[in-house]
Amino acid sequence: MPTLTVLLSIAIALQPDSSGIRRVFEENLARRRQEFGAADPRTAAAARDLGLFLLKQGDRADGRRAMAEALKLDDASLGPNAPDTLQDAITLAGVSADAQAEPLLRRAIEAADAAIAGPALASLGGLRKAAGDHEGAAALYRRAVEKAEIVEGRSSPVVALILMQLATVAPRAEAVDALRRAVAVSRQALGPRHPQTIAAQSALDRALKAGAR
Repeated sequence: MPTLTVLLSIAIALQPDSSGIRRVFEENLARRRQEFGAADPRTAAAARDLGLFLLKQGDRADGRRAMAEALKLDDASLGPNAPDTLQDAITLAGVSADAQAEPLLRRAIEAADAAIAGPALASLGGLRKAAGDHEGAAALYRRAVEKAEIVEGRSSPVVALILMQLATVAPRAEAVDALRRAVAVSRQALGPRHPQTIAAQSALDRALKAGAR
């Protein structure tokens, strides 16, 4: 039987518009569901492939539905704490309203894999910040920094970005320390003229100026 990659290549060659490619993914999902049933990782993977394709095409509504199905299939075939399950929960959260996104992210922040837990913590921190819960957001951002250090290293620009987010919700002294570190890390990793370095330095200057009043 031809693989999905072969089928996709044929679809692209015969019909360059996205509708033909979409049908390949949809037909592959239907075939996997018929052959293997819902409680099979191959069926979940087919739903995931469809959802990611649709989201990449900008079809948020159908992409969300496909990712919701993928997550349901993940739970049945892989279990609620499997890495693919939690990664799909994060993807679904990214295209969901805040009320639906938060429980999905709370599932993912407990992942054993720091590469999964870290982004979930940062995203959940953003939701809590938007809700006005600065204390809760700061706690989540602190954990996100720790996870990013594990995955990316202490001198990573990703760490600096999360520190900048932490500074927006942390007490002033902690915020200044976070921004000082963000400036140092960004300057070392990206250079003094990089937009991230400039943004971090500007945020630090504002924090110091506000404290001097």
